[in-house]
Amino acid sequence: MLVSGILLGMLAAFAVFSYASLVQVRGSSFDFYVHYVGARVVWAGETPYTEAVATRIQLDMFGQRVTEGSNIHRVAYPAYAHVFLGPFALLPAPAAIALWMALQLLGLFTAPLIWFYLYGWRPRSLIVAALMLGFVFVFRYPIITYVIAQFNGVMLLAVTLGVWALVSHRDGLAGGLLALATVPPTITLPFAGLLLGILLLRGRWRALAVFIAMLAGATLISFGLIGWWLPDFLVTISAYAQYANTVWWATDIPALGLGLLPLYGGLLARAGWYWWRTSAVRQAQVDLAVTLLTVMVGVLPITGSYTLTLLIVPLAATAARLGSVQSDVGRWLLIVLFALTLVSPWLYFVVGGGLSGVEVILMPAQVALLWGAAQVAADDGVTPPTRYAV
Repeated sequence: MLVSGILLGMLAAFAVFSYASLVQVRGSSFDFYVHYVGARVVWAGETPYTEAVATRIQLDMFGQRVTEGSNIHRVAYPAYAHVFLGPFALLPAPAAIALWMALQLLGLFTAPLIWFYLYGWRPRSLIVAALMLGFVFVFRYPIITYVIAQFNGVMLLAVTLGVWALVSHRDGLAGGLLALATVPPTITLPFAGLLLGILLLRGRWRALAVFIAMLAGATLISFGLIGWWLPDFLVTISAYAQYANTVWWATDIPALGLGLLPLYGGLLARAGWYWWRTSAVRQAQVDLAVTLLTVMVGVLPITGSYTLTLLIVPLAATAARLGSVQSDVGRWLLIVLFALTLVSPWLYFVVGGGLSGVEVILMPAQVALLWGAAQVAADDGVTPPTRYAV
């Protein structure tokens, strides 16, 4: 653990230095800059959902107004998110962007290691190195996250740490971490709400209480700063849906999406039954969280391919489960399928010429099927090893 911490610290320092050089070349042309400006505007007591703010962002990023019909880079996150981003608003834009990009990369490298730990899996160093290279540099979606300064690296790490805190019975900390993970809220807000609601059935109310309190507190602070912003936000979201590359199976390819619902339903049923029987066991809790996140990515609208970065969670869980597969033939078959899954986003890209509805619908299903197969192959009668007890 000490060596891993030192290596991750060195990675973070190198990333900040490298991204600082990149920011000098590209200026403000990063997705994070939109919400950096949004945070500064909110903390200055102004609403970020105006045409003037959009124009300022466009001029800073591109030197001109962006034509309608493309991503016009309006601030489209709820104002409470910009309360959480307040510390970055205190920094100059180049420093804030470079630091944010470094945090994305650090999150992408750290999160899978934590999932391995949660499953009690300690693979050889070469296997860890190969998996990390696969997750961060081969799997296409994370590349967008750390090249254009998206949010999914930090979101992935916050979700991961939140689950770690839950299985460690640090429920208050878990609620706070999962609240931070809702920036942006599209996938992680319903995921966290559902996960914490399920835990409430076992009397674990503290995480949900802290989660709600943090979001409510940030929202009240935003109301105090800029007033009643919800109507302007709803108008912005409605306009965003018209120019953003949003894909949802229910509106784009409903027949294909409906055909995949039994897969997600089966995974949820297994995870829920396993957890209900053995909810005091770490593996049952972790399986439930992994399955819930996988299903959320599969059934909710996707606003960009970078959102599929969250599929690293079931991929890391699958890798950990492969170590428990007893059959050599079954293990090697799953390893081959795992490797094909990592490279398949590039095949979708080549065949489809870019992000398509078919890719956004099939990629989560492909990962979900692999995750389900790994659970079945490693199944030991739903009686987990005693080392997983918490």
